[in-house]
Amino acid sequence: MQLRPYQEKCVGQVFESWIDYRKVLAVLPTGGGKTIVFANIARRADGRTLILAHREELLTQAIDKIKLATGIDASLERAESRSNPSSKIVVGSIQSMMRRLDKFQLTDFSNVIVDEAHHVAADSYMSVLGHFPEANILGVTATPDRSDKKQLGNYFEHVACEISLMDLIKDGYLSPIKVRVCDVSIDLSRVSFSVGDFDANDTADALEPYLERVAQQIKEYGGKKTLIFLPLISTSEMMARICKSLGLNARHVDGASEDRSSIIKWFKEQDRAVLCNAMLLTEGYDEPSIDTIVCLRPTRSRALYTQMIGRGTRLHPGKTHLTILDFLWMTGRHKLVRPTRLVTQDEVGDIADQMISNQGEFDLQDVARNAVEERERSLARELAKKKKNRGQLIDPIEFAISIHDTDIADFEPTMPWHSDPVTPAQREILKDFDMSEITCKGQASAIINRMFQRRDMGLASVKQVQLMRRLGVKNPEKIRFKDAGAIIGRMIPKR
Repeated sequence: MQLRPYQEKCVGQVFESWIDYRKVLAVLPTGGGKTIVFANIARRADGRTLILAHREELLTQAIDKIKLATGIDASLERAESRSNPSSKIVVGSIQSMMRRLDKFQLTDFSNVIVDEAHHVAADSYMSVLGHFPEANILGVTATPDRSDKKQLGNYFEHVACEISLMDLIKDGYLSPIKVRVCDVSIDLSRVSFSVGDFDANDTADALEPYLERVAQQIKEYGGKKTLIFLPLISTSEMMARICKSLGLNARHVDGASEDRSSIIKWFKEQDRAVLCNAMLLTEGYDEPSIDTIVCLRPTRSRALYTQMIGRGTRLHPGKTHLTILDFLWMTGRHKLVRPTRLVTQDEVGDIADQMISNQGEFDLQDVARNAVEERERSLARELAKKKKNRGQLIDPIEFAISIHDTDIADFEPTMPWHSDPVTPAQREILKDFDMSEITCKGQASAIINRMFQRRDMGLASVKQVQLMRRLGVKNPEKIRFKDAGAIIGRMIPKR
């Protein structure tokens, strides 16, 4: 299987990162082919590789895709299955590996890959990873959230590669996303919290009075394949009954369903169908024809929200876009994750949330683009106040605005080393680029990487971009370096 360009780049970045760091993270959105990526890393890596996952679907999916992508028959370590000591790749259940660690030598694996790495903080993962102290570690996750990466930063040392959902949508690898804000105001203001998120039982009690109105919205705005997430099995079953009463072709599935596989098969084969589930199909479920997602399981975790929405982002023949039916949750002082957080960071996301607060349908890319532009205007105002004392040096905010990358201006440390002081070598590079003083090593690294990327791509320098923008040139950040000089020369004649 030939890798997509971004997948090949990610593989290379992981091996480069392993030179300096033992424990690295790769962030790829759901549908980006993370299993294909780590299968190729395992194939190319020296020594044997252990791949850890926590659910049966993820284990079988990994084995199947490793065979498809690399031709290698991975060995399974789970329940009654025992891995072959000579297998180059072993796929192991975290539960089984934890119980059988005494059967493995400390040097049995040169590399360990953790699928769905946002689970890595669990004691079971810490126990297994600690058993192989010399192995290179790769965590793979779809979460784009800063707070989640800060938590992952307690274990991982470096983000080897990060590919955004928006990038893959723009490049045509994932489905465009539209958001339909539905006129159902669901009151969660009295719902309590359990383990840092909305309590499932309280959420179900608050949600059930609204289910019929929600079902009516699904009947009006849902697509051919609608997947609904709910907090409890009983609520999911109730939702399926209500949908049926309105004439929808609906069923419920949960982890205890004896006919689970036949229900999943039914959903795949139906022309129009609604499938209700209680948090069963968040990971390891792949049905590209899903074109509508309804999240009736509110959450404050972007990792969880991303998993749910990611069930519908894959491309499929005849599917023009994914629709998210978003309801007007009333949560009092507590924030929950909304669709804009799939493609924006916190500052931009707050702006975007305000833009979709009214009823109607919106293209998520348009909302994100408009929110970024508004954030850039805010940064420009902030820059104008600072510029008086900056002389001719380029401010990080100025750089961010020039290349339309507000994350640089809004940089927050996630890995522990990000907060370290700027190194002398970094300071010299920044000086060569006329960049003003940066406060921490992480932001300096991000800025230097962007500058080198632009230089390697032959794009205009930041100073050229700034000058062309003042001269009224459209999209100057996309102009090549060799053309920028000529454009500036024509617009500013020599005296």
